[in-house]
Amino acid sequence: MRFGSYLFILASVLADLGAAPAPAAALPVGWLVPFSLLAPPASPHYTVTRLPLSLRNDQIRPLSASGQVIGHTASGAVLWDHGTIVWLGTLGGNLVWPQQINAAGQVIGQAAIGAVGIGGNGVYHAFVWENGTMTDLNNLLPDNPAAPYVDAESINDFGQIVVSRDGKGVAEAFLLTPG
Repeated sequence: MRFGSYLFILASVLADLGAAPAPAAALPVGWLVPFSLLAPPASPHYTVTRLPLSLRNDQIRPLSASGQVIGHTASGAVLWDHGTIVWLGTLGGNLVWPQQINAAGQVIGQAAIGAVGIGGNGVYHAFVWENGTMTDLNNLLPDNPAAPYVDAESINDFGQIVVSRDGKGVAEAFLLTPG
């Protein structure tokens, strides 16, 4: 341990004040006592902001490093950006599921490409949304009719996206790098 992480404290002084934890009270004068044993943990301070989404049918997804929130409402997929709601759009279908957002505000997820029936049955494609445009990531992958189900799994702050696809006994994964 580093010297700076300890505080010189005379164990006898602490014992007289009744502030020393039991192990430190038994230490001879001049021993080092970890500061974390003496100081109470700091209480967290938060600013509370109500997001303009109802609670019943909405789903909130991860928060970006820049404070943006993505989610899904009964009306569609949204990005909440410091007081402004941005609708993400569709790939032609009636359902969009945003999954993740990076620090640059790029959103990935799955979107139906046609009407989706009861129970969510339909055809979904992976997408990336950026600056008001939703891009179908399936169009970037080599064709494989045996694996039609593509999911956007993750995006990093460099804009690299991991997608997976599967179906009919086939499973594949791809790394998509911008540029």
